[in-house]
Amino acid sequence: MRISFNSAVPVDYTEVGYGQAANNIYRSMLTLGYNVNLDNPHAEIQLNFMQPHIFRAPKHPTYNILYFPWESTELRTGWVDICNRPNIDELWTVSNWTAKCLRALPIKKPIKVYPHGINAMWKPRLRKRKGPLRYLIVDAEANRKGWQESFEAFREVFGDDPRKATLTIKTRQRCMARWKDSFGRYRNPGELPNVTVDVKKYSDEEMVRLFHDHDVLLYASYGEGWGLIPFQMLATGGIAITTAEWCHYKDYLGNYALRSNYSCSPWRGEHPGDICRPNQKHLRELIQYSYDHFDEDAKEHFRRSFELHEEYDWIELTRSALAGIIPAAEQKLQLENG
Repeated sequence: MRISFNSAVPVDYTEVGYGQAANNIYRSMLTLGYNVNLDNPHAEIQLNFMQPHIFRAPKHPTYNILYFPWESTELRTGWVDICNRPNIDELWTVSNWTAKCLRALPIKKPIKVYPHGINAMWKPRLRKRKGPLRYLIVDAEANRKGWQESFEAFREVFGDDPRKATLTIKTRQRCMARWKDSFGRYRNPGELPNVTVDVKKYSDEEMVRLFHDHDVLLYASYGEGWGLIPFQMLATGGIAITTAEWCHYKDYLGNYALRSNYSCSPWRGEHPGDICRPNQKHLRELIQYSYDHFDEDAKEHFRRSFELHEEYDWIELTRSALAGIIPAAEQKLQLENG
């Protein structure tokens, strides 16, 4: 039976996390031997990796799976109705937290969790303290990523002294983080002696090297569908300070699970409902803790990174997700086709 994989982001556009996930989902299905193509409306099974408003079902009978991540406790206007359409047979999401949020809504379809995996290219590397600790912020563009909060917490802990710690802010288009000088003027972080702003597009291999070259990731996110960036940092054996509430893989955060509280989303048009507001005081404490306890924690995170690679193997996750799909599709289509 044929499967069509339909993604909101092209599978070869791996500059963003959505594209990386799409690429790995598609390649893992091919590896497992499924008869899968991209955007084939004639395939009997349609696996749609996209937000609900993009979903379009073929007019002829097909078995339709809608699979999407989400970052707040409610969906955008009209999305619940789309999820309840009779032409959607299964509803999938990527994390236990998102599934819990969806189940609290008036969605009648059963909800399945198909977690993301890790690509083998994100190899573990043992970090050792060599002079100043190297901190990293990635994707300093979307507001919910908490880049300003992470930047301010770093400065509150270390000031502007490059002898203790340095910070790299990596973004693809522009750095949105700012600080105020003594005259009240907003300045670029790259003007500080211990901060480097890196604004350019990286290949996948360059991103792996960037992660390997840093010790601690700061990711005070208000909510993630999956959180690929801290996930990748953990996979390389690095320390990731990130919000634990939404985090499917929070067991791997160790001592660096950032506390948060639910509060009304400040971006209600984009992310309605509540978000997980990171605790700024706790963020500062964790940054200080990472500096004080780096030597022992770096060894523990390196050790556990091998466990993460084993647990989140793309092939096995995809094998589990697709188990039983073909018989279910055959049964439905036999009934509809008489």
